[in-house]
Amino acid sequence: QWEMLTRYTPSGPFNGDALLVFAHDHVLKARFETAIVAHCRSWVRGQLRTTTTSGGHLSILQSGQVGPLAALIRDHLSTACLESLATSVLP
Repeated sequence: QWEMLTRYTPSGPFNGDALLVFAHDHVLKARFETAIVAHCRSWVRGQLRTTTTSGGHLSILQSGQVGPLAALIRDHLSTACLESLATSVLP
């Protein structure tokens, strides 16, 4: 998995904000979080936020785990929308 993450190169930079979600019980978070975040920052031009959700890499989309993940994404989108409104309305 680590090689897949580090070899992935998008066709160009992403010019928006992004949310990087780590599974709490996953080895990638424990061993490679700093490197994964640095790799993602190299192609995300907006703000890159990180968070952790309960469960493991393969279980975060299963019943019982998907609710907390959806709440994290919903909160991120709400915050991003509010920040966007604030910067477009306020001088």
